[in-house]
Amino acid sequence: MNKMKVVKATTLTQINRKQMSEIFVEGWYHDLKIFHKDKARLIKTFEHIFNLSCFYVGVQEEEILGFIAICDRKKEKYHQFNKKEFRKNLGFLRGTFAYIAMKRVLDKPYPFQIPQNAGVIEAVGVHPSARGKGIAHHLLEVSMEKEHFDCYILEVVDNNETAIRLYERLGFKEFTRIDSPYPEKYTGFKEILYMELKK
Repeated sequence: MNKMKVVKATTLTQINRKQMSEIFVEGWYHDLKIFHKDKARLIKTFEHIFNLSCFYVGVQEEEILGFIAICDRKKEKYHQFNKKEFRKNLGFLRGTFAYIAMKRVLDKPYPFQIPQNAGVIEAVGVHPSARGKGIAHHLLEVSMEKEHFDCYILEVVDNNETAIRLYERLGFKEFTRIDSPYPEKYTGFKEILYMELKK
């Protein structure tokens, strides 16, 4: 990790969207496999979705080890969905279903008013081969230092204890939680926690 650089994705002359998509699919495969069990096909499907202006990436020897998305939800989204890309890679029916489902989940509003000048941490992902090395902690720490928000907000599900401990170590505190809108037997979690870090 000592050689890893944390940079804004838009500053790179070339960005490997496939590597970003690999990290995304590996990190969220439990949820994404409902669309298709073939990881290679999912990776191809999601290559286009990243709004790079929201992303910081951890790069080592031209390999992306992890990413974090931080944005002002009132101004932009960290994702962009192209229905044609979904249908091209997953077929008409699966692609249409995946497109609608992803928009419904990722475009859902927070259950509270987001403060002015708050940075929303939308996604944190680390490549499986690089996990357990403090990369997520380093990505969060450096990216928040580089941004100029007054506070940071994120959501995390109650069964993701590793992530919760990471956020707590960085100073985030839970301020509210809500029941999951989906049955636990399908998602594996009961509640969604919201945490905040004030600068």
